[in-house]
Amino acid sequence: AKGGNRNPTNPEVVEAICYTRTAERWMVEKYNKDKELWKSLGTASPHMYFGSYTGVFRIFPARSSRTCGEYDPRTRPWYKASVPSTISNSVKPRNIVILMDTSRSMNTTMNAKTKETRLMKMKKAVASTVATMSKNMSVAVIKFGEYPSMVGRPGSSQPFMWRRADENYKQQLINDINAIDVRGRSNWVAAFEFAFKLIRNSLLHIDSVGKHACK
Repeated sequence: AKGGNRNPTNPEVVEAICYTRTAERWMVEKYNKDKELWKSLGTASPHMYFGSYTGVFRIFPARSSRTCGEYDPRTRPWYKASVPSTISNSVKPRNIVILMDTSRSMNTTMNAKTKETRLMKMKKAVASTVATMSKNMSVAVIKFGEYPSMVGRPGSSQPFMWRRADENYKQQLINDINAIDVRGRSNWVAAFEFAFKLIRNSLLHIDSVGKHACK
């Protein structure tokens, strides 16, 4: 953090701080909604937290830190457990939701020699992540410009949920990811609202039917 008042100047860090404001609001709402439940059980409300690959960290209820910026969520076991293994596909079951910004800004060229754009780099990264997923994982990929929508799922039938990452679905996702083009402006608020709704739908379905029920 090299800016005034120790504020970050890295544009990716600044962007992560901005787009996670929606997640913070959701944490506050969830905390207030479930507060009486945890009180009736005689225990404190659990902490909710989020860490990005840039090191941005949000936690609620908040905790004070002796040194600002010293804590790095990327070194914590819970963060490492959420990152796909590069050593083995033998991983614990995970439910993964990926958000892809497909706004016009993603058409910006990153490398003058290769003419690689932000969109091209993102598609490679997401397709590679999907390809390495094991069959005991579930995944949902959401693309968004001004409006969010599911990747790998034709039409707008609801409820939207994550799906088991079997070989057929992974290939379908990869094909659809590679066909994505840029459109409109980015609406992070709508994207996060869509993602939270999808997570809620998926968890409710699992509770009613059983583990890994989303297919």
